[in-house]
Amino acid sequence: MSLLLYLVLLPLSVWILAGAFALLDGGSRSATLRRLASRLLPVVILAWFLGTGAILPLAGALVTVLTIHTVALTGTRWALERGLFRGRFEV
Repeated sequence: MSLLLYLVLLPLSVWILAGAFALLDGGSRSATLRRLASRLLPVVILAWFLGTGAILPLAGALVTVLTIHTVALTGTRWALERGLFRGRFEV
């Protein structure tokens, strides 16, 4: 049950993380906060419905998504600084 819940929460975690990163992008803070709150609502309802058993899969999904995002960003930045993509994508 918790593995299935974890797999269901992965896309929701990406959706929530995108809303959180939208705060860093600028723009209207109130609209961004409303959008983030609306994205958190399904997760809160799911956690309320499933009880405390949903906390660990939810936290695991959020940490997994944040870790993958951080590693991908750091790896891409590292590769660009060292010129690993130079000449591979030129037309």
